[in-house]
Amino acid sequence: MNTARFSTVSIFRRLVADARGATAILTALGMTVLVGAVGLATDVAYWQVTQHKMQGAADQAAYAAAHVVDEGGSATVATTTAKGVAAQLGFADGQNSVTVTVNNPPAQSTCCNGVATDWEVIIQQPQPMWLSSVFLSTAPTAAGRSVANQSGTPGGVACVIALDPSAAGALNLAQNATLPSSSCGAAVNSSSTTSLTLADNASIAGPVNDVGQYTLSNGAQLSNASVVTNGPAVTDPYAGLTYPVSFGSCTGQTATIANNSTLNLSPGHFCSGWKAGNSATINLAAGTYYVDCTSGCSGSGVLDIGNSATINGTGGVTIVISDNSAVNIGNGATFNITAPNASSGQPYPGMAIMSLSTSTTVTQNFNNNTAMNITGAMYFRNEALNFSNNGVTPTACTPLIARTIGLSNNVNLDASCTGVGTTTAYMNENPKLVE
Repeated sequence: MNTARFSTVSIFRRLVADARGATAILTALGMTVLVGAVGLATDVAYWQVTQHKMQGAADQAAYAAAHVVDEGGSATVATTTAKGVAAQLGFADGQNSVTVTVNNPPAQSTCCNGVATDWEVIIQQPQPMWLSSVFLSTAPTAAGRSVANQSGTPGGVACVIALDPSAAGALNLAQNATLPSSSCGAAVNSSSTTSLTLADNASIAGPVNDVGQYTLSNGAQLSNASVVTNGPAVTDPYAGLTYPVSFGSCTGQTATIANNSTLNLSPGHFCSGWKAGNSATINLAAGTYYVDCTSGCSGSGVLDIGNSATINGTGGVTIVISDNSAVNIGNGATFNITAPNASSGQPYPGMAIMSLSTSTTVTQNFNNNTAMNITGAMYFRNEALNFSNNGVTPTACTPLIARTIGLSNNVNLDASCTGVGTTTAYMNENPKLVE
């Protein structure tokens, strides 16, 4: 017998009959398919969650754009607002391969192509592929799309806006304080059940839009037929304002003036505040005045204005209180300020006195017979603004926008304004999603 031949044949037959290797190969192939299928399912679930979030962001962004325009904002502001809302919800245009497109009128709508009052927002982002790459060669793109319609009919003009979203008494009028203009409304963005409070014969003659509820006591009244509670919040018309990168070096000008004296100032960065003695006069040339206490204020406030002192700046002036300081205004002080107009080239058209401070603990008080002859807005987005004790604005162009606002003790504020580039804010708007 050929033993070598038998041995070779036997080995060959055993190899043919042995299925263990084939099972391993088949199992490996099966596991690849199984793992790929599980991976695909996992990826698809992630994509669906992202798409759901993306759709919600598109809905809110489109609604925000329509709302801004309803309130008198420009198309540029509406687009910026829509992209800002999308970014807050996790989809920032140009980051992580996200694109946010805002169209007015809509470009891809089934109902509203070419409709000028409709705003379309499209959010897109390529999705990650983990184990799904076993089956797919290119990444899918998730997309969310929404169209919102402007209401088309602006509500009343908001000349006084309290921005705090939750404070009780966010707008408070007491002791004969009045907003006497029937065309100039008050907007309160607080959802508190006592967000707007009027007491002791206080009154508002114009329309009111209140996100929360109001209370009236001791003869106080809302005399306009248009009073909305549980309404939509009014958009801050100056939400896009920012400080420059630098205010520049401290000016060398003296900003301290003795009693009964006159001081002429030009624009600059005043690092030690202003201190005006009793019956002093400060005359301001046109431009922007950045006033703070970064080098320490010599008085008791960033604007330490003595009794019967006068600040004149009627050629296009903005006073910027640029840190977390408060003003100190004496009895009978007078502010004669006219803000720069839109064609002035200045950074804050329509703005007379303002602060973009981040502090929510500062209160700016204009009290004790202060005469506010101001044409332009007073804007304190994070601070409280109070007028009391016969403070008046004889001119009719001083919109007030602040975190909270208080008027008391015979303050008569006619805040309506159509001049010098102030931004109009409309109330009681109800845009709707249409697609």
